[in-house]
Amino acid sequence: MRTYIPQADIPIIIHSSGEEIRQFLSLASPDDFRGEAKSAIKLYRKDPYLFSDKHLVEYGNNIEQAINNPMRIEVRHASQAGAAQVVAKGVWGATTRQEVIKRLREELTKVDKRIEVRLAGSSSFEFNVKGVNKACSIRFLRHTWPDVLAQMNYTPGPFIDSRKTHTIISADGDGTIYDGPKAGQALPTMAQSQARSALIGWLEAGGVFMLNSGNELGRNVFRLKDGLPAHLFGRILVSGNGGADLVCFDAQQNPVWIKGFSELALSNVIAKYTLDIVYIGDDGSEDGNDWAAFEEVGFDRSVLVAKDFKRSYDARLRTGYAGHLVRGTKTYLEIATIKAKNNHRGKPFLSAWAVI
Repeated sequence: MRTYIPQADIPIIIHSSGEEIRQFLSLASPDDFRGEAKSAIKLYRKDPYLFSDKHLVEYGNNIEQAINNPMRIEVRHASQAGAAQVVAKGVWGATTRQEVIKRLREELTKVDKRIEVRLAGSSSFEFNVKGVNKACSIRFLRHTWPDVLAQMNYTPGPFIDSRKTHTIISADGDGTIYDGPKAGQALPTMAQSQARSALIGWLEAGGVFMLNSGNELGRNVFRLKDGLPAHLFGRILVSGNGGADLVCFDAQQNPVWIKGFSELALSNVIAKYTLDIVYIGDDGSEDGNDWAAFEEVGFDRSVLVAKDFKRSYDARLRTGYAGHLVRGTKTYLEIATIKAKNNHRGKPFLSAWAVI
């Protein structure tokens, strides 16, 4: 699959990221950190052998248990041909992470690997094939919108007919549509999300929703299915593994790969359709995994729900700054649904920034 990392490139990603994790843990002081970072540093000091490349990959092998291993390397959807994505977790601190991502990019360039690396969450790094990011699914939908709706078996709602308006809201996962994971606790799902009722309201109105997450695809599907009514899955898309995969759902809510995505996602496809789209994310950093989606939809269609608006963030994100993480997403979804109900059916309504 064109959106997957070739098998030959995976070992250098594992080794380079493993070295960075070990270097951080060996130099950092546990007194400067809290929570899982503090525990990781102490554990490394006690037994560095537990942090070999082999061990780090083993900690990330079991998707269900991965969240309980704050230091890990996940090789996602691996096969003989390659992997959808590699994610390394185990480096904390904003300044340190910037230094690490710079070194990783230099290392990958030096060995002529067409691999991109981005920041994710508070301690992770995501590796994908160059060009694969959260913008891929959005560009693909601009080229194939009616075909994708047909594969989804989309039906319009009482207030939105996305076949006519091309209306869709896309959002990040952790910290945006539901809470992020915490070691030792069950994986948060839509069932516990503050945004659950607002998302259901949007879908019931006829709106399309695309979860656009750097997280593992199956994990994304599980977290959405736990909390959303079955009859709404004909209005849902999921992009996972940092943009390497795109799925819809069949009548039994089983994920189905969108036809043509892997072949066309990295092609210079012509945009045939203007999407009435907004993207919601919680990371305003240009090195973060939300940035590509913000750029793709345009800053007048970008909703930032980061807890704080950092000085390093692009000022163009200020217009759509909602804050409050999942609660900010809830607020925007409620506003968008109200606007849909107040508009004449058939007209786009997300074409300018909604009021927060």
